[in-house]
Amino acid sequence: MDCGLKLSGVSFGSHSAQSAMSMQINELLGTWKSDPQDEEALRSYGKVTLKFRSDGSLLYTIHKAEKDQLMRLTFRVDSGFIVTDQSSDPHLERTAYELTSDGKLVLTFGGQRVLYIRVE
Repeated sequence: MDCGLKLSGVSFGSHSAQSAMSMQINELLGTWKSDPQDEEALRSYGKVTLKFRSDGSLLYTIHKAEKDQLMRLTFRVDSGFIVTDQSSDPHLERTAYELTSDGKLVLTFGGQRVLYIRVE
């Protein structure tokens, strides 16, 4: 997963489209961690923390026994997708996302659904 959000210089078709985009971004802001009940994702990816910031940056941390692996990304939201980019390996990735009624973040990439819970 790779993420990037820079709203400056982006034009939206209408005020309501801009408001909807801001609301989608705001619902992601904060820190999310792997859902401990999502055993399949934990086996596949390990423990992960996502920190979405209002400046469009995303810190993607994979927690490993020896040391954490940190990826610095940028993100934006586009119609149910988080679009990310990583400056050290530039290319856009689109990851489908949704927020469940119980407040979990679900990311779907490559056919696999991964659940996260909000930490802050």
